[in-house]
Amino acid sequence: MTDAISQYIEALDQQWQQEICQELRKLLHEADPDITETIKWHAPFFDHNGQVCSMSTAKEFVRLVFMKGAQLPPSRLFAKDSQDKMLRTIKIEQGQMVPAQEIIGLVREAVKLNK
Repeated sequence: MTDAISQYIEALDQQWQQEICQELRKLLHEADPDITETIKWHAPFFDHNGQVCSMSTAKEFVRLVFMKGAQLPPSRLFAKDSQDKMLRTIKIEQGQMVPAQEIIGLVREAVKLNK
């Protein structure tokens, strides 16, 4: 895990956003111990043989974006309002449980797409 991602999370204004980002980061590494982290376009990106996903925040939610999401199996977690042809987004709001096992499964599938 990189200091840059830790600093990004610590700098978030809302404690609940920090907690969700920390949980997502932990799940990403649990799903793929070889996943790497970097900051691109002012947000954390997670890579393994190419981009897997990114994480960012908005006022009302934390966003986990899968770069090749359209190639992943359908999931109830993907936001319905996305108009993007490639990306798929999961939005987690304050007080919402992080669906750990489903996210781990999606990350593992996303990593397979880069092989």
